[in-house]
Amino acid sequence: MREQLQEKLNKELISITGDIISEISSNLSSDTGRIFTVFLARIERFIAFHHACIALVINDCNRVKILVSNENKEINFDNAIDIPSKGTVSGWVISNKKPFLSEELRREIFPESAVMESSRNQNSCIAVPVHSNNNFIGSFTLWNEEKNKYSERDLLILDYLSGFLSIAVESSRLYTEAKESAAELAALVQIGETLSSTMELDILCRTVIEELDRVISFPYAGLYLYDEDSGSLTLVDAKGVEGEERRISQEEIMSRHPGWVIKNKTTLLVNDVSCDERVRFPLVSDYEIPSSLCYVPMLYQGKCYGIIGLAGMRKNYFTSDHVRLVTAVAKQVAIAFSRAHLYQKEKEMVSKLQDANKLKDEYIANVSHELRTPLTAIIGFSYLLKGGRLGSISPVQMELIEDILTSAQNMLHLVEDLLDLSKLQARKINLNKRNTDLKIIVQEVITTAKILADQIDVSLESYFDETFPEIFVDPDRLRQVILNLVTNAIKFNKDGGYVKIFLKDETDCFLIKVSDSGIGIKPEDQPAVFEQFRQVEGSGTRRFRGTGLGLSIARQLIELHGGNILLQSEVGRGSTFTIVLPKDQVNIKENRDVLSSLIKDPLVEDIIEDNLEEKEKKNILLVEDDKSIRKMVEFLFKDEFNFIFARDGIEGLGQTLRHMPDLILMDLALPNMDGYETTKIIKSIERTNHIPIIAFTARITEEDMDKAALCSFDKIINKPFDPTRLVGDIKEFLSKRSRVNF
Repeated sequence: MREQLQEKLNKELISITGDIISEISSNLSSDTGRIFTVFLARIERFIAFHHACIALVINDCNRVKILVSNENKEINFDNAIDIPSKGTVSGWVISNKKPFLSEELRREIFPESAVMESSRNQNSCIAVPVHSNNNFIGSFTLWNEEKNKYSERDLLILDYLSGFLSIAVESSRLYTEAKESAAELAALVQIGETLSSTMELDILCRTVIEELDRVISFPYAGLYLYDEDSGSLTLVDAKGVEGEERRISQEEIMSRHPGWVIKNKTTLLVNDVSCDERVRFPLVSDYEIPSSLCYVPMLYQGKCYGIIGLAGMRKNYFTSDHVRLVTAVAKQVAIAFSRAHLYQKEKEMVSKLQDANKLKDEYIANVSHELRTPLTAIIGFSYLLKGGRLGSISPVQMELIEDILTSAQNMLHLVEDLLDLSKLQARKINLNKRNTDLKIIVQEVITTAKILADQIDVSLESYFDETFPEIFVDPDRLRQVILNLVTNAIKFNKDGGYVKIFLKDETDCFLIKVSDSGIGIKPEDQPAVFEQFRQVEGSGTRRFRGTGLGLSIARQLIELHGGNILLQSEVGRGSTFTIVLPKDQVNIKENRDVLSSLIKDPLVEDIIEDNLEEKEKKNILLVEDDKSIRKMVEFLFKDEFNFIFARDGIEGLGQTLRHMPDLILMDLALPNMDGYETTKIIKSIERTNHIPIIAFTARITEEDMDKAALCSFDKIINKPFDPTRLVGDIKEFLSKRSRVNF
């Protein structure tokens, strides 16, 4: 009979073993609590109990994680609690690493069991240790209300089945670790994506708090930023932190545990805040003091950028895995903050440089205005004297006047070079391209440079085919570049030498060559000729002084046209500078509008000429605050136009309404009301909005150009000006206006 009972027991144990293994296999990746519930149900077929308790060791044997079955003999992992092991049956088994059998439980030996292991009113128990891979991991206990309920037989059965419990525990651990690892990885990925996609501090900090909370689930958190320069620690984002804690003073926050973490640059993990003197909280009535803390510094390359601080309401809330995760996140954030810090520094530096550049441009513009205004008067009066408009002059006086005029023009070129350099560096030069006849520009350059060439007996020659076509370029800038090359060729030439200008139409480009018979440039010096503020001749050997900007500006202006400047030179034999303009960059455009064809009609030309002769002298209003400019303009052009004068914008507006002039020359920098505002008002009045207004100014920054365009100026003329050319420009402008009105 006994053998039959033993055989039956063995069969049932085998059956239970199969059930348990099957349940474990089918629930490895789902509800771990389900495995333990099935395990308890199978055990109950052999051993009666009212409730069960699983205790798992935490780090050392002083604390355990307790899972107690409910009234339905089910175990829920979410209800696990951490407790001290001392004074409990589980703690005794864990400490002694052997089974325990009690026919009648003695409360004085296990005072904590009634509270911790829910053993109140339970009088019998059996408990066995649980092993996994030869490692001791905890204990398993069954409780019963009856005394003397359990025997050695029950203990043997429970000990046998505990081996399968270890499988369930191990599967639970692996599943939990995998689940936590996946959650941690997802959090790290999300934080990494946010860090790489934004420099916005509030978005970054909010993402860190939310992702950590999704994995660890804490009631309180704070992300602090540390400013090493000022020694300040600022709470920038938080969870569950309100009221006084958010308004804590800088002195207090640095004297508490966040300050300790900053000073020591190390993690602060506190399992019980009541036992750690480093932890201090604000003494306010509405503040709920947590039981556990995990504060991790955000360190990168030895520098602390702040703290991620977490708090829990249970003791031992944070595990080593939590610390590992928060440390990984803190390092990521520190790297991002380092990058953001550098970005902010660079941004501030760029802003300062932009401000400095703006101040520089404004300074250059103001200096330019202050220089151009007197230069305008000097050059204008020189032309008056030279032309005999103020009486006859002797040859000596003529020579002196020529010297004055040349010196003033040289000074003007220096001012213009500085302005051009400033605009080129700021990339604020806009080309005013139009169909241009380079043959005319070359002749103008020769005329301008002839005075300088005659002084040292250098001949100027030009060579081009009369069929050389028009090209689409900025004529003023091309004239500036060619004049610079020609004047340089004259400066560094020999007495009796030559300068030759060639225009060539090649297959895929246009060439402008300036060759001279001058001193030439050494091969090692040639790369430097296009550098700013560089001149290959020493100051003691230069015949003419200059800024060393001309060739640098010339190359940049040609590059804006899509071309380049090449240099060939031989010491003692001269140099050749070649401007190369690709045809696909300066494509030829024909202007064939109806108006042009109409003007060529003899009948129309007669009508236009009659119309222009009806009023031989036009009335021009000059709004200019500089007395010498007004006087000079009146002397220069009194035979060409009738001038009306105004000293500021308000007077200019009154003169416009009173005289209704044919044209207004408007200075921009005027007292009381500037030229921009005056022009806006004139253009807004119906009876005056048809009057053409030319900006007549010494300020020619890009900002001035933009403002002039917004104010609807019809043309811009810069000071100083060539009087002959100014008269021609005004007549041409008025002529075009008459034709359009016709």
